[in-house]
Amino acid sequence: RIPDPQAEATFRSSVLRWEETTQSPHREMLNYYRALLHARCEEPWYRVDASIRFAAFALDEATLLLQWHSASQGRQRLLVRLRDAGTVTLPTEGQSWQSVRHSEEAAFAVDPMPPHWTIDGEQIQIHFARPGAIWWTSPPTNR
Repeated sequence: RIPDPQAEATFRSSVLRWEETTQSPHREMLNYYRALLHARCEEPWYRVDASIRFAAFALDEATLLLQWHSASQGRQRLLVRLRDAGTVTLPTEGQSWQSVRHSEEAAFAVDPMPPHWTIDGEQIQIHFARPGAIWWTSPPTNR
């Protein structure tokens, strides 16, 4: 049921409690959102640029993969697990991938449960203990 937007109770329950931003778990969530907003401002991947190709895929009912590719800047992948624990396998596509950031870093999670990954030749296998996200990067190649 959607709350009545004109009701006083809806307004009161929607007011931000800024004093909570220094308390866990609110502090960690605020840190996470700040890091995401910083990346959005600073990373060239999130700007409108015709030289950057973008694609999004639903890998299964609980996992999304977002990919960016630029000949001059390399590749980026954002793998998002929306619910439950699970394991996802991705091709390396002949690239050297490195984790940049994930949602289970200590600054973002009260009880961090980082995703675990292994790179075996042509595949990356990522295991999520719960919903979360991991951001990967690969430098440009001379192909």
